[in-house]
Amino acid sequence: MRRLTEANLHNDRTALSESLDLLGEIESAWNAIPQAQRAMAVES
Repeated sequence: MRRLTEANLHNDRTALSESLDLLGEIESAWNAIPQAQRAMAVES
């Protein structure tokens, strides 16, 4: 989140691209977790 905030504050396209790439990796990892386990993680 820090990098994304810095990208926004400084209008830094490179930092924004890095942030989007990392968020994409997190999304892919989250989506690889079976639905039942994701539901348990959200409830905790």
